[in-house]
Amino acid sequence: MMNETTGSKRPARGRRTRPVPAAAGSAEQAAQQESEALQPHLVAAVTEQVLKAIREQSAEDHSGEKRGRERQHNSRRKKQRKQSSSGRQIPGLGTTYGSIPRQHTSEVPSCLEDTASELLQAAVSVNTHSSYKTALAVYDKYCRQTFSSCSKFPSQVTDVIYFVAWLHHKGRTYNTINTYLAGISYHHKIQGLADPTKFIVVKKLIKGAQHLSSTPDIRLPITPKILFQLINALNVTVCGKFNKRLLAAKFTLSFFAFLRVGEITAKSTRSGHRNLN
Repeated sequence: MMNETTGSKRPARGRRTRPVPAAAGSAEQAAQQESEALQPHLVAAVTEQVLKAIREQSAEDHSGEKRGRERQHNSRRKKQRKQSSSGRQIPGLGTTYGSIPRQHTSEVPSCLEDTASELLQAAVSVNTHSSYKTALAVYDKYCRQTFSSCSKFPSQVTDVIYFVAWLHHKGRTYNTINTYLAGISYHHKIQGLADPTKFIVVKKLIKGAQHLSSTPDIRLPITPKILFQLINALNVTVCGKFNKRLLAAKFTLSFFAFLRVGEITAKSTRSGHRNLN
């Protein structure tokens, strides 16, 4: 229909739609294209940040490990200085079982080294030194047969445990096992090392070996009746009245004073009165 006044057409009746500006669609397309263009740059930036964080973490871990190694090294050095300053090591002293490292090579006279070694040798009897040497030789044999290597010190507790088991398996008695462990213990102590034979598990193993020993002690305790028989037996076993009275006096004194044989006798004429205190 035509408008009577203006002569223009009227719009058709029905649902009116809001006209969409043409510029709005073109703006969204431009933003999407810009976002797609920036996406590779964004991914590269995020990747760079992740790699940077990984590198920083790796450097921090490496520095932490380095600091840990330095702390361990410093701890070992402090421990060594503490041991050397506490008197646990005798500088340059050579013993029967090895040599202790010298701390001051030019300050210790040779005469002092010889005197210290002589004093250390005199502290233990010759028979005890021989027993300790045998103990170390047997321990070295055990290491060679079991681990195909020579014995190393300080010994671990597990080495001593299986050494006791090896001795018992070989049929060694409780006294023999105890003597061998005493030699190993002395070897560690004389060099300022930790003694592995003092752990409770080693002591229990020795106790078990004592309980399972197949050779019980058949020696009888000395009673007054047995003492009287020993003194009477001197009349037919010893010649000379002086020797009979001397031995009878020793038997009686040892019985009532609870003395050992080494406390009232000398091992030889050369030892003099060393054991008579």
